[in-house]
Amino acid sequence: MGLPSINIAGKLVEDSAFAVGRSMFISKQSIPPKKLKLTQERKVLDILQKLSMAEALMTNSLVRLNRSYRTSIEKILVKLLHEGLIKNVCVATEHTIFKLWISADGKLPRNAQEACRLAILGIFFSLAKKEIPNFQWRVIRSNKSPILGEMTFEGKNGSEKWVIDVPRRGEKPQEKAHLYIFPTLEEAIIQSPNGKKFTSDIILIKDSSKPLKERIFEYNN
Repeated sequence: MGLPSINIAGKLVEDSAFAVGRSMFISKQSIPPKKLKLTQERKVLDILQKLSMAEALMTNSLVRLNRSYRTSIEKILVKLLHEGLIKNVCVATEHTIFKLWISADGKLPRNAQEACRLAILGIFFSLAKKEIPNFQWRVIRSNKSPILGEMTFEGKNGSEKWVIDVPRRGEKPQEKAHLYIFPTLEEAIIQSPNGKKFTSDIILIKDSSKPLKERIFEYNN
């Protein structure tokens, strides 16, 4: 089975697994096993801190942030789930099924489409936190607009603040954003407002050898 693809403006390109959310399921907390012990306390607390800051992260994003083996992170997440310290949401898209980990007191996504937004915001968060000086992050929630990200950081001319929009396929870009993350680069080039920065799911996920700043573009019509 080949990689998923889509026709964008007459061009067949690799599609993002997070372009369209279809359904989601909130996992019920299971009964914790007897004599459960959470070892690696520093790593456990770091995972909880990252989830609190980002609000929702996939396993791969936590692996990247903690520079640890996936099996080690997965074991800790399962134990934290048993302890009731985190929640788990399973999301189905057109191409895959993925899990989002959320702190126990965090807000759940309203639907699968919003879960896809959180997944991509989490990927961006995991990259930016490692590379950007004085990085701060928050998720913006509003009944009038889709969920957005906001990062504050130290730029060339002092402190900067960017609003980050992650339009999923068929959604209209939010005018107040500074950076847009579309499923594919082709969609980003076509739909990004003139003079705004943009990138794509595919570039964030696959171009791991490049610094984040080299994966962000600006197109002037």
